[in-house]
Amino acid sequence: MPWSSAAARRTLVAAVVLSISTALALTAQRPAPSLGARDFTQAAIQGFGDRHNSWPWSMQWWNGSLYVGTYRAAACVEQFELQQLLGPTLFPYPPTDPNVECTPDPADLPLQAEIWRLTPGAGQWERLYQSPNDVPNPNRPGKFVPRDMAYRTMTVHREPDGGDALYVGGVTTNAMWDGGVPAPRLLRSLDGVTFSPVPADAGTVMGDLPNANFRSLTSFNGQLFVINGIRQGSGIILASSNPSAGNDAWQQISPAGLQAFELEVFNGWLYVGTFDPANGYSLLKTRATGTPPYTFVTVIDHGGELSSPSDFVTSMRVFDGRLHVGTGAVLLPGKPAEIVRVDADDTWDLLVGPPRQTAAGMKRPLSGLGDGFGNGFNDHVWRMGAQSGTLYLGTYDSSTYWRTLPQITSRLQPLLGADLYRTQDGRYFSPVTMNGFGDPFSFGFRNFVDTPGGFFVGAANPFFGLRIWRGQAVAPRIGAPQRVEVEMSAGRPLLTWRGVAGAARYDVWRAGLQTITQYPALLGQPLVPGPFTQVATVTGPFFADQAAPEGAQFLYFVVAQNATGQQSDPSNLAQAPSLAEPESFPTVLALIETLRARGHFLSDAAAVATFAGVQQAQFTAIGGDVAAAISQLIGMQQQILMGTTLAPPYTTDLEIAIERLVRRLSLLRLGVALRSPPQ
Repeated sequence: MPWSSAAARRTLVAAVVLSISTALALTAQRPAPSLGARDFTQAAIQGFGDRHNSWPWSMQWWNGSLYVGTYRAAACVEQFELQQLLGPTLFPYPPTDPNVECTPDPADLPLQAEIWRLTPGAGQWERLYQSPNDVPNPNRPGKFVPRDMAYRTMTVHREPDGGDALYVGGVTTNAMWDGGVPAPRLLRSLDGVTFSPVPADAGTVMGDLPNANFRSLTSFNGQLFVINGIRQGSGIILASSNPSAGNDAWQQISPAGLQAFELEVFNGWLYVGTFDPANGYSLLKTRATGTPPYTFVTVIDHGGELSSPSDFVTSMRVFDGRLHVGTGAVLLPGKPAEIVRVDADDTWDLLVGPPRQTAAGMKRPLSGLGDGFGNGFNDHVWRMGAQSGTLYLGTYDSSTYWRTLPQITSRLQPLLGADLYRTQDGRYFSPVTMNGFGDPFSFGFRNFVDTPGGFFVGAANPFFGLRIWRGQAVAPRIGAPQRVEVEMSAGRPLLTWRGVAGAARYDVWRAGLQTITQYPALLGQPLVPGPFTQVATVTGPFFADQAAPEGAQFLYFVVAQNATGQQSDPSNLAQAPSLAEPESFPTVLALIETLRARGHFLSDAAAVATFAGVQQAQFTAIGGDVAAAISQLIGMQQQILMGTTLAPPYTTDLEIAIERLVRRLSLLRLGVALRSPPQ
């Protein structure tokens, strides 16, 4: 089709506007606006005034205050631990990185972990607790190491007497030294000011723990659970119905050999994400009852059945009635960081990541995005948080660590700093920031906490100190373009999206995806985006990228602007070619049948009517009246959005599928050659 034709462009605008008019008319059903980059401001002095407060490794809202536990001198500690493991040739101590400040002798590092508190009304941070520094260093006679060099996890637990307590899990310096140091401590506070360790006497479970850290404190069905893991995180699961008693009131509840990494409660079960670099992560669940070790049921195995899978589950979050699971790799780029979504019946969808064939059939990412949101240096989907109907996802971006490799320094510049994404429907992911809010050394978003005083985000920065950001909506602004989709036509990308009320123009931004071939072969050759540049300004909700080289890969986002020049936040990211399955009548009918089989329709009659309606639209389209088929589908989308057909969130699943099909039919009606036909 001659896209340079003004008449063709006007016709396409009319068709696309028709396909999205229903959605625009139903703005009252949309969730509250999400937070964008301009809504976040710095909420604390960097590092709380001390660059050795490297990570906000734990955060918890409790009794009107925000609590933060720190990890001290992280880059120095990790460099020395790697030297101990792999030798000084690869990992010299002190590090050669000019932006890392370490003592000449690691035994002199200031490693006493801290707990800080912010009461938003008061507006002042205060340090409540600092670890004692009274453990004799087993390798440096006359010197001492702290009881805790980090506080990795926090949670509030309802005690047997009915009161609440704040528990904080510590990390020891064990991995730094040849000799042993005492087991990690579990601190407890009843007033938010005084912190005391639970009893951990020698000869008891808590006194003789095998590993150096606690992570993933989780309260479930009257018990407190925690992972006792190696410094990198994976290990055994402990539980107690009387955690303050310490000692033998705790017991191991995981079977031998299970390497747990993350815990989350969902649908009446305790879900466990595992670590397995040989076979890939697994997702398990347990009712946590009976005699330990508890019985665990496998939900996902072998890294989601990918040939070169993620090593471990890094994050889990319940959102919109489903469990969202983020994964990651141990150290090096090359293994995917992906997101899967688990339903209450333990069926799962791939949201972000490489397509793969599974026992349940082909799974393609619903977002259309490859691993790491298109950035191979996003090694982890590190943490997730929810606020006002939006799920936020933060990455660990290892490009900051590899930026000093001379052969790729310039190529990594656009990537430096962690990424933060948001989604309201679990399918379309919009960037909030892709550069650590402008700080290239903030390589990971480690914690999210929603509070009455704002949405707090903690960023790890082992170079100059942790960052705490507070998100609070600023004055209303023009809405962002929604549901950007990419079709390939004649080998080039064609973008469509929902138009924005009040938009006078749309700016289209593009980044090329390329493999870094100069990367050391040992570390793989990650696919990464280049810098985003504006490639077009259009007045309608579509863009045909005729200048795109045929066969190339890209990421896009779109920004709306009104007549006064006010700009929106970015749209969702869209990858070209998209990795999502193209929508067609067969895929929509299959989705309806799946939703019916799983009991998600409000009635059998609603399921039958919906299937018959889409089938009738299919017959109409095959008969040659594509315009009438589009009209029929839009009427069905309207009916579905009224909430009388399906239970949420499945309403959204089906109406998105229908909208995607309508757009493809609109293009087909105009004679656009699509990669695969919608009929």
